[in-house]
Amino acid sequence: MDQQPTPAPNQTQTSSSGSKTGLIIAIVVIVVIVLGVGGYFGWKYLANRAAKSLENATTGSNSTATDTSKTSGTISVTPIVESLKYPGATITDQKQGEENSIYAAELSQSSSDTVATIKSYYTKLVSDKKWKITREGSSGDNNYYFTITGDEFSAEIDATKYEGYDTTDISIKISGENLKSEGI
Repeated sequence: MDQQPTPAPNQTQTSSSGSKTGLIIAIVVIVVIVLGVGGYFGWKYLANRAAKSLENATTGSNSTATDTSKTSGTISVTPIVESLKYPGATITDQKQGEENSIYAAELSQSSSDTVATIKSYYTKLVSDKKWKITREGSSGDNNYYFTITGDEFSAEIDATKYEGYDTTDISIKISGENLKSEGI
């Protein structure tokens, strides 16, 4: 009996379906890697925004700056400092652009005026400049603190008269994401 040998399976079909399967697996692996990397950076971005929101909620600041350099801003902090100086007060300390500070500028002054007079001055200044008082409080007649906010800055001001002293200390701390310090 002459039997004819069975033909071998078509090898072109087998290798073709194998390469399609390999291609699909490669595409799936690439997609998983891209989604993983994208997800990592997406979560990192969202975590950073959440941390900033939490910081803003706890400090009362509306700053969203990511640049920690105090000299990279676009608006000089000096005119803001000048406008917040209390008339007739003696400057006891002044800083701008301190490397380890979260503030663009800090100003300490001493005045012979009462806390009530200083409060009245700054309340009028806020009204005249069309700024806003976003936080305020006091502890008796010897202390008043508040935060004022302008378009480009936030300033924490504290006026305190310590018992036994004839002067009132005024502390001003200015921050803002676009502020440029001159490094005094």
